[in-house]
Amino acid sequence: MIMTAPQKSATRQPSRAARAPSTKKTTDSFVPLDARLSYQISTLAQALDRQSTRLLAQYEISLVEWRILTSLDHYGAGSLTSLLPLASVDRALVSRELAKLEDRRLVASAIDPADGRRKIIKLTAAGKKLHDRVLPAMLVRHRELATALGDDERTIFEKIISQLKRVLRTQADAS
Repeated sequence: MIMTAPQKSATRQPSRAARAPSTKKTTDSFVPLDARLSYQISTLAQALDRQSTRLLAQYEISLVEWRILTSLDHYGAGSLTSLLPLASVDRALVSRELAKLEDRRLVASAIDPADGRRKIIKLTAAGKKLHDRVLPAMLVRHRELATALGDDERTIFEKIISQLKRVLRTQADAS
């Protein structure tokens, strides 16, 4: 007898993030995954990144490439090290994405005259043109997200984010 895996139903199930939170009780020794703050923040961040990625695909640019371009546009030329916190990803990924941007002539790099071991990256005219073409769509997205919360809610949200960052910095400093 040949056993096969059950077939998936034709009806689409809601994503985990869209499902109702767990009804299991939180106790001193158990917190359901979907009730954990870090899980909720992570799934929200992933959903936001997926939304950005779909929007940016229309412009044939990745999310990391966009973060690099917009950082260079806003802050000006800088080193790889200065871009890392702005792109919010690891060094290897930023380095690979920078190489792609350089191949497409959207950024240019030159040896830093003050430190010959370091490259300074800057936006090219083509990179600025692409940035300026993408920016309006990203600003619309930002406004739509920002207006989903009222002014008071947004203020509270920003305070919560700041408080969580402080806690994480304190924990990192303690370890």
